[in-house]
Amino acid sequence: MEALNFVTRELDPYGLEPEANRRDSILEWAEDYCEAANLSPCAGIEERAEYLCIERWDCHPAVMVRFDQGIAAFLYGGVFPNPEVIAVWHPESDPAFAPYGGAHKLLEGFLYFVEVCPMAPAGEYKGATCPDY
Repeated sequence: MEALNFVTRELDPYGLEPEANRRDSILEWAEDYCEAANLSPCAGIEERAEYLCIERWDCHPAVMVRFDQGIAAFLYGGVFPNPEVIAVWHPESDPAFAPYGGAHKLLEGFLYFVEVCPMAPAGEYKGATCPDY
Protein backbone atom coordinates (compact mmCIF):
# COMPACT_ATOMS: atom_id res chain seq x y z
CA MET A 1 0.00 0.00 0.00
CA GLU A 2 2.87 2.42 0.64
CA ALA A 3 3.74 2.15 -3.06
CA LEU A 4 0.49 3.92 -3.93
CA ASN A 5 1.97 7.10 -2.47
CA PHE A 6 4.14 7.22 -5.61
CA VAL A 7 1.14 7.20 -7.98
CA THR A 8 -0.38 10.55 -8.91
CA ARG A 9 -3.80 11.12 -10.48
CA GLU A 10 -4.90 14.41 -11.93
CA LEU A 11 -7.52 15.70 -14.27
CA ASP A 12 -5.91 17.43 -17.24
CA PRO A 13 -4.55 20.60 -15.55
CA TYR A 14 -3.76 22.25 -18.90
CA GLY A 15 -7.27 22.06 -20.39
CA LEU A 16 -5.97 20.38 -23.55
CA GLU A 17 -9.29 18.58 -24.14
CA PRO A 18 -8.57 15.48 -26.22
CA GLU A 19 -11.42 13.57 -27.85
CA ALA A 20 -12.45 10.46 -25.94
CA ASN A 21 -12.22 7.11 -27.71
CA ARG A 22 -9.85 8.32 -30.45
CA ARG A 23 -6.31 6.97 -30.17
CA ASP A 24 -4.89 9.69 -32.44
CA SER A 25 -6.40 12.38 -30.21
CA ILE A 26 -5.04 10.67 -27.06
CA LEU A 27 -1.55 10.58 -28.64
CA GLU A 28 -1.78 14.27 -29.58
CA TRP A 29 -2.89 15.02 -26.03
CA ALA A 30 0.17 13.17 -24.65
CA GLU A 31 2.42 15.26 -26.90
CA ASP A 32 0.74 18.53 -25.93
CA TYR A 33 0.80 17.56 -22.25
CA CYS A 34 4.52 16.76 -22.52
CA GLU A 35 5.25 20.23 -23.85
CA ALA A 36 2.93 22.03 -21.40
CA ALA A 37 4.42 20.16 -18.41
CA ASN A 38 8.04 20.65 -19.59
CA LEU A 39 8.64 16.90 -19.77
CA SER A 40 11.17 15.26 -22.05
CA PRO A 41 11.50 13.85 -24.57
CA CYS A 42 8.37 15.06 -26.34
CA ALA A 43 9.47 13.80 -29.76
CA GLY A 44 8.59 10.24 -30.74
CA ILE A 45 5.72 9.73 -28.33
CA GLU A 46 3.74 7.70 -30.86
CA GLU A 47 6.67 5.29 -31.29
CA ARG A 48 7.24 4.98 -27.53
CA ALA A 49 3.58 4.69 -26.52
CA GLU A 50 2.27 1.47 -25.04
CA TYR A 51 -1.32 1.01 -26.13
CA LEU A 52 -3.86 0.37 -23.40
CA CYS A 53 -7.53 -0.49 -23.10
CA ILE A 54 -9.87 1.23 -20.70
CA GLU A 55 -12.37 -1.42 -19.59
CA ARG A 56 -11.59 -5.01 -20.38
CA TRP A 57 -14.29 -5.64 -23.00
CA ASP A 58 -14.93 -2.23 -24.57
CA CYS A 59 -11.25 -1.32 -25.00
CA HIS A 60 -11.53 2.48 -25.05
CA PRO A 61 -8.08 3.62 -26.27
CA ALA A 62 -5.45 4.97 -23.90
CA VAL A 63 -1.65 5.15 -23.87
CA MET A 64 1.21 4.88 -21.41
CA VAL A 65 4.39 6.82 -22.20
CA ARG A 66 7.84 6.93 -20.60
CA PHE A 67 9.51 10.28 -20.06
CA ASP A 68 12.85 11.14 -18.46
CA GLN A 69 10.87 12.29 -15.42
CA GLY A 70 8.79 9.11 -15.09
CA ILE A 71 5.94 7.26 -16.76
CA ALA A 72 2.37 8.42 -17.37
CA ALA A 73 -0.90 6.94 -18.62
CA PHE A 74 -3.26 9.18 -20.59
CA LEU A 75 -6.85 8.08 -20.08
CA TYR A 76 -10.14 9.37 -21.46
CA GLY A 77 -13.22 7.33 -22.25
CA GLY A 78 -15.30 4.60 -20.66
CA VAL A 79 -14.93 4.75 -16.86
CA PHE A 80 -12.87 7.96 -17.27
CA PRO A 81 -15.50 10.57 -18.21
CA ASN A 82 -12.86 13.32 -18.03
CA PRO A 83 -9.27 13.37 -19.34
CA GLU A 84 -7.05 12.00 -16.58
CA VAL A 85 -3.32 11.42 -16.21
CA ILE A 86 -2.13 8.72 -13.85
CA ALA A 87 1.63 8.74 -13.39
CA VAL A 88 4.67 7.75 -11.40
CA TRP A 89 6.94 10.79 -11.63
CA HIS A 90 10.18 9.02 -10.81
CA PRO A 91 12.70 7.53 -13.24
CA GLU A 92 12.60 3.78 -13.80
CA SER A 93 16.09 3.51 -12.32
CA ASP A 94 15.06 5.03 -8.96
CA PRO A 95 16.14 2.43 -6.35
CA ALA A 96 13.01 3.12 -4.29
CA PHE A 97 11.03 1.25 -6.97
CA ALA A 98 13.09 -1.94 -7.03
CA PRO A 99 10.73 -3.71 -4.57
CA TYR A 100 7.85 -3.05 -7.00
CA GLY A 101 9.70 -4.13 -10.14
CA GLY A 102 10.31 -0.53 -11.22
CA ALA A 103 8.13 2.51 -11.81
CA HIS A 104 6.60 0.95 -14.95
CA LYS A 105 5.47 -2.20 -13.12
CA LEU A 106 4.08 -0.13 -10.25
CA LEU A 107 1.99 2.01 -12.61
CA GLU A 108 0.89 -1.02 -14.62
CA GLY A 109 -0.26 -2.76 -11.45
CA PHE A 110 -2.20 0.30 -10.33
CA LEU A 111 -3.86 0.62 -13.73
CA TYR A 112 -5.21 -2.95 -13.51
CA PHE A 113 -7.26 -1.90 -10.50
CA VAL A 114 -8.84 1.03 -12.34
CA GLU A 115 -9.82 -1.19 -15.32
CA VAL A 116 -6.93 -0.27 -17.63
CA CYS A 117 -4.85 -3.04 -19.21
CA PRO A 118 -2.44 -3.55 -22.11
CA MET A 119 -4.11 -3.84 -25.48
CA ALA A 120 -4.26 -7.34 -26.95
CA PRO A 121 -1.66 -7.98 -29.68
CA ALA A 122 -2.83 -7.69 -33.29
CA GLY A 123 -4.68 -10.74 -34.49
CA GLU A 124 -6.11 -11.60 -31.07
CA TYR A 125 -9.62 -10.89 -29.85
CA LYS A 126 -10.57 -7.25 -29.42
CA GLY A 127 -9.99 -6.23 -25.87
CA ALA A 128 -7.43 -6.05 -23.15
CA THR A 129 -4.97 -8.54 -21.75
CA CYS A 130 -5.92 -8.00 -18.11
CA PRO A 131 -4.76 -10.65 -15.68
CA ASP A 132 -7.44 -12.74 -14.05
CA TYR A 133 -8.01 -11.99 -10.37
